[in-house]
Amino acid sequence: MKKILLSLSLLLVVTALMAQTAGNDATFSGRKTSFHANGNFNTIANFTSGIPDGEYLSYFENGLLKEKGYYKNGLKHGNWSAYNEQGQATSSAHFNLGKKDGEWLIWDNEGNLRYKIAYENGVAVGNWVMYKQDGQIENSRKLEDPDATNASK
Repeated sequence: MKKILLSLSLLLVVTALMAQTAGNDATFSGRKTSFHANGNFNTIANFTSGIPDGEYLSYFENGLLKEKGYYKNGLKHGNWSAYNEQGQATSSAHFNLGKKDGEWLIWDNEGNLRYKIAYENGVAVGNWVMYKQDGQIENSRKLEDPDATNASK
C-alpha cells in the first residue's frame, strides 16, 4: 500500500518540479535533458516557450524508465505510466488537459493489479475496485454521480 501511494505521490512531485523548471526560462523551446551522477538520463522533457509541451520521460539511476507521459500547454495530457526500479509497471493513468480522465490502474511491485478507478473531467466515477494479490476483488464500491448529488441539494 505504501509503495502504491509512493507511486501516486511521485506523479505529483514530478509535475511540481516540471513547473519550477519551466519557470526558470520562459522563452526556451526545445528539449531539456538532465543526467544522474553516473551519466544515465534523469529526465528528458520538451518545452514550448518555457512551458512543458510534449513527451516527458524520467529514469531511475540504473537507466530504467521511471515515468512516461505527455504535456499539452503545461498540463498533463494523455497517457501517463510509472514503473518500479525493476521495470515493472506500477501505474497507468490518463489525463485530459490536466484533469484525471479515463481508467486508472495501479499494480504492486510484483505486477498484480491492485486498484482500478475511472475518472471523468477530474471526478471519480463508476466503480472503485481494490484487488487482492491473487486477483480476486477485495473491495468494490459504486461512486456517486456528483451531478446527481449536487442536483438533490
